[in-house]
Amino acid sequence: MHKVVRPFVMGALAAAVSATMCAGVSAEEKKELAAGEIKTVFPVGPMYDPDFDFAITALPTLLNKFDDDSSTSWTRITAVYGSTGNKNIGLGNDWYFGGNKFNFKNYLGYTDINFTEQDYFYKQGLQDVDTVMKSANGSFAYQILDNVYAGVSWDINQNEIQRKSGGDFKALANNLPDNDVTNYGFYLNYDDRNHKMMPTEGMFLEANLWKVKREATGGADSYCVNTDTCFPLPAAQSPNQTYRYETVKLDGRYYKPLSEMTTFASRLSVLYNTDEAPNTAANLSRVAQGFSREVLGRGAVAVEGQYRHWFNSKWGVVGGLSLAKALDANDSDKDGMYYAGTLGLRYMLVPESNLALRVDLTQSNQEEEGTLLYFRVGESF
Repeated sequence: MHKVVRPFVMGALAAAVSATMCAGVSAEEKKELAAGEIKTVFPVGPMYDPDFDFAITALPTLLNKFDDDSSTSWTRITAVYGSTGNKNIGLGNDWYFGGNKFNFKNYLGYTDINFTEQDYFYKQGLQDVDTVMKSANGSFAYQILDNVYAGVSWDINQNEIQRKSGGDFKALANNLPDNDVTNYGFYLNYDDRNHKMMPTEGMFLEANLWKVKREATGGADSYCVNTDTCFPLPAAQSPNQTYRYETVKLDGRYYKPLSEMTTFASRLSVLYNTDEAPNTAANLSRVAQGFSREVLGRGAVAVEGQYRHWFNSKWGVVGGLSLAKALDANDSDKDGMYYAGTLGLRYMLVPESNLALRVDLTQSNQEEEGTLLYFRVGESF
């Protein structure tokens, strides 16, 4: 628990200072624009994130409306620099045009980050890894029914591990491969929620069916007993391979109002990769809140439930439970069910936009990163 005290205090300070910044962005996005009208906002301020720690964030945003019958579109630059030295720069957009018949989402990003990942080579637990990531993901879809969009989607990532100097053969960074991953395929989205950031009623379903090519290079091709004695890995066990497989990614959410101030929210997340994928292709953090990269598998599945209650127009609380499991876990000792309990506070920043600050403390049965803290704007799902 002591590991989250400092982040909690720092996060609270950052959230308090940056609340006005977040509120300003939401208020602008809520306003209805006329066709051809353009507005810009340039919020900048501090924030807290578990990966970035204290950080300075800039979010210059352009809002526009392509035609009278389409929703407001946005284009945004994201720039983050953390006290840990981690940094991110990104360009994203969410455009509606053709009378809302067409939707184009895309994100281009560059991230230089240090994170923890499970050491599956020498079984040393979680290790620090410095990674440079370049990414491009998005979708282009057509409205086929009310609230239903179908089209194509893509997710392209280049992950380059920064090797540790000094010849430490047990350092995870010196054993992990670099990965170039290309996902492309079919996209389907259904969304009739009453609000995207703070939904209290409705349903959301998103499905991606992808063909995947993963090229892994630069990883360890031998297992060492000491600095002088190493044994070549069999070809089938070498991390340096090209994998071709299929992925099914599902995200289904349902929101049921129990009263005017209370909502029960539920979510099912599935990340399924076919047998040709490596058994390190997924981790529990990709399917649910409350988990880190500690548990690896070929895929992952999770079910979440949250009870959300507002005491008044400003303050609310959340209690929840997440159940998650790695599919074909790469470590037999971690081939089990994992749970994470959530206790959270909510503070309404902009009532007219339903924009609230989320502060969640989670406790799971992971061995090394059981306690996690989240400071975000909007709900976890």
